Amino acid sequence: MYDASLSATSHLPGPLAEVDFYPNPCHNQLNILGFESINADHFDAAIYTPTRQLLTRTSLDRQPMQVIPVDQIRKGEYVFKLTTDQQSVSKMFVKE
Repeated sequence: MYDASLSATSHLPGPLAEVDFYPNPCHNQLNILGFESINADHFDAAIYTPTRQLLTRTSLDRQPMQVIPVDQIRKGEYVFKLTTDQQSVSKMFVKE
């Protein structure tokens, strides 16, 4: 699935800009942090190829830390996109 709204370099001001993940590069999972300052109960997380093809999508709740498994993804560069009903932010990561 192609997502034309995806921007690998977007850093929007606001609470979603505070969300971060580690490790980068990663091996088996991405740990997502920073949900405490966001006024939303539901988050959609997606991983895309650099050519904007959707690889995986999952729903996250408002926990201090979330874990997204990436062990089934091949080595390479990817885009992690986090979306609420009001905002989205995309960040690059590397899978080793």
